[in-house]
Amino acid sequence: MAALMRAEAAASKGFLRSKNRSSRLREAVYIRKSAMSRFCFLHRAFALFDARVKTLATPISLRFERSRRRSVTLHANPFILAAAIGIASAAFLVAADHQTVDTLYVHHIKKSEAPVIDGDASDSVWLSAQPFFVLTNQGGNFEGRGETKVEIRAVYDDGQIYFLFAWDDPTRSLKQLPLRKAADGWHILHDGYETGDEHAYSEDRFSVLLTKLDFILAGDRTFHAGSTPIAGEPATLSGRGLHYTTQEGVYAEVLEWKATSTATGFCDDDHFGPPVDATADQVSGKAPYHGGFAPNPGTANYSDNFEPQPADG
Repeated sequence: MAALMRAEAAASKGFLRSKNRSSRLREAVYIRKSAMSRFCFLHRAFALFDARVKTLATPISLRFERSRRRSVTLHANPFILAAAIGIASAAFLVAADHQTVDTLYVHHIKKSEAPVIDGDASDSVWLSAQPFFVLTNQGGNFEGRGETKVEIRAVYDDGQIYFLFAWDDPTRSLKQLPLRKAADGWHILHDGYETGDEHAYSEDRFSVLLTKLDFILAGDRTFHAGSTPIAGEPATLSGRGLHYTTQEGVYAEVLEWKATSTATGFCDDDHFGPPVDATADQVSGKAPYHGGFAPNPGTANYSDNFEPQPADG
């Protein structure tokens, strides 16, 4: 399966989720993003994390290279390894982590060499870009293992940056809350949607978080665990937590591809920011409260075709 993604930012859970059943596939997502400013991207990092449990992978820094021949260097992350056996001497580990953070080298290309965003990974530009691999884990599905390896390739020209993400997915999930007609009318097929945790009818998704914040772990300072992480705001329907930042004016860019909902060649342009006030539907439990996760300003490409009901309705 090939999936297309295009995002052009004016300024400025990755989620991985596999549902349903089918034969094993190779999925590919392409991002083309406006470069904004060279300085801005040079100091950005992106991270992948699972949508169900919000478990984060290693942060990756981007380094822009004028030469396309330089290979990617991959370093073991001592902070991540040490976390598995317990945290001791935290100050030392943090310092060591900054010295050995993984780096994805983004090679410069001419504008005439830009890859075509058409779902074909055999483009000569992608074949010449050195791949970088990230293992995501502790998620739902993926044949019960909850993990998959994501292959990343990236190039940039004077105006755009291009990413190729590919991963093995044992299923192809295109059903997103389908409708079934019965004698008494239309019914939504779902299993857990009312609590913000759909199990059976959820499309494949893939997201990337971009930030210029100085992270030790990807998602640190943007994810807050617990059923009610924000005092005075509604509890989370899933009970896992919320995404938001804790300082005014601090935002993290989130680009989300959805197998069915987003149009071919595009993706959702979202963000994590300071928490917003709950709406009436969120207070009543008709809709989940999202904290600081919200779409960027603009016109939505799709919307639900049903009226939300309370979780116990």
